[in-house]
Amino acid sequence: MSTTGVQCGSHRFRPAGLVWCCVLLSTIALGCSEAGNPSIETASSSREYDIAFDSVPLVPRPPLTLHRTSRIARSSPDVALTLVQRLVVDARGNSYVDDWTAHEVPVVDPSGGPVRVVGREGSGPGEFRVIGDVDILGGDELLVYDPELERITVFAPGTDSVLTLISVPYQPPGPQLTGIRAAGGADPMLVGVYTSAYDPRNVRERGRVVTVRTLSMTGMVVDSILTFPYKENLVHISDGGHGFSVTTKPFGRRGFIRVGGDRIYYGWTDTVGVRTYSLRGEFAGGFKAAYERAEVTPADLDQALQELDERWARQALQENPPESWPAFEDFVVDDRGRAWFGITGEGGVTTRWDGFTPEGAYVGSLEFPPDFDLKAVQGDRAYGVQINELDVPRIDVYRIEWVPVGEGAAS
Repeated sequence: MSTTGVQCGSHRFRPAGLVWCCVLLSTIALGCSEAGNPSIETASSSREYDIAFDSVPLVPRPPLTLHRTSRIARSSPDVALTLVQRLVVDARGNSYVDDWTAHEVPVVDPSGGPVRVVGREGSGPGEFRVIGDVDILGGDELLVYDPELERITVFAPGTDSVLTLISVPYQPPGPQLTGIRAAGGADPMLVGVYTSAYDPRNVRERGRVVTVRTLSMTGMVVDSILTFPYKENLVHISDGGHGFSVTTKPFGRRGFIRVGGDRIYYGWTDTVGVRTYSLRGEFAGGFKAAYERAEVTPADLDQALQELDERWARQALQENPPESWPAFEDFVVDDRGRAWFGITGEGGVTTRWDGFTPEGAYVGSLEFPPDFDLKAVQGDRAYGVQINELDVPRIDVYRIEWVPVGEGAAS
């Protein structure tokens, strides 16, 4: 799906942000000297934000150690899901699901059965217009962010009783809050992920930008931690520099933010590794691991070209074909602060997740079926989403049998 002309973005959260972007585009020339010539946002722009991985130590790729995994639960058909964006787990092993189309949060027990739903459609306390994100505080309180109502609702542990409402109003023309994370443990804070609209004056070089900020439990911004490019896109300037089109770049890299305890983890999918920051914004260290990225084959490229609707996008990809897939597809941080990376294999398929401490010590690997989307690792359980043969998502729970690193190598 591409963004074309004055649409400026496919932001589903707030129409006001879209209106602001369109007003800018209708009144400001882009200042591009080669109208109609496609360009590509590049990962090198990350250096502008001092988040490149040059300054973190390189750790060698370790011999493979596979921890044993076995599926022990799958969500019941009574748990109706459409498109799972996020899944978080409380101390009792219950899963809370942010589903794209829902106005409530389904709660699923460790055996896969439905427990209850939290919330309903509406604008009052405990009601939602859009669910933008969910997370769990250290005391098992549930956070639910509604970008339309511009607020975070905090529910008491294990209930649908509202403890508090936190106002997080949008302040145009700044970036919009698009995600929220719980942090800080016994002294809780919030980590907000703010995403900008495209700047029509500089869409080629800058694209959309993500800013990470800490917030108090009253919703006040405490500090800005880091800023990084959202993802690589294909960009087409049109109408003599007065309009543009944007579509996601096949095989493109993107940035991720994860939070574990009192650390913020940043990852860019070109590199297996993280940079970590304290909640005060101090750089806390990181690593990068020596991995060879999977090659983009002619068949991979042909498939990507077939899936692009726009001629200009196909032309741009043909003129600048990538050599490799991203190093990893996604990563999660477990309850011990370890980062698990979904390693991209041949054809872009991820079946193995490699784990590292924040300092780069390898802690083993987990294998799952293709298309299993790992969402959380907690204790000896792994939680994720698997799409069945009817394209319906189901929550799968796996038991992990941890083995000493170096002793669990596959034969």
